[in-house]
Amino acid sequence: MPRFILCCGLLLSLAGVCRAQTAPVPAASLPAAPAAPVYTRADSLDAVSALFAMKRAGGRWPLLLALPGLRLMAGTQRDYNVYTGHWEETPASGAAVAAGLGLMCAGLTFMLVRNSTYSMLTLLDLQTAHADGKSLPPAYRAQLRPRHFAKAAKWRGKYTRKAARYSR
Repeated sequence: MPRFILCCGLLLSLAGVCRAQTAPVPAASLPAAPAAPVYTRADSLDAVSALFAMKRAGGRWPLLLALPGLRLMAGTQRDYNVYTGHWEETPASGAAVAAGLGLMCAGLTFMLVRNSTYSMLTLLDLQTAHADGKSLPPAYRAQLRPRHFAKAAKWRGKYTRKAARYSR
């Protein structure tokens, strides 16, 4: 057993020495860092439009809470009565109706609050301020990601192809 541990330690120490003697990678073979993209003011404004559209689309999912809410409020329960031998339907309890209303109201409130932040009125205000030469507010500028610029470029290409198709 001591020989085995000694041999393993010797092999591990040799592996480190061999690895340390490899030639370093020359700096010329490393890939160059990609250049940062340069965006114009129109690109930024289109990206903000894409940001608002994506946020508004994502703000609609809380309405899905209406489905379990409706199920709770309208759900009747069928129980088999062993004494009469018949199925009996019992209406939803008051607690189930209250829970269903709570789910629906919570989803609707969250959706309205979320979408009011990214409303078309706010977007139009940003666009007019941007047309007047003002810069984007830092809160919206910090939220812009490359995917928003990519989506805006995709939309721009789609609209130019559409305009070219109608101008023929």
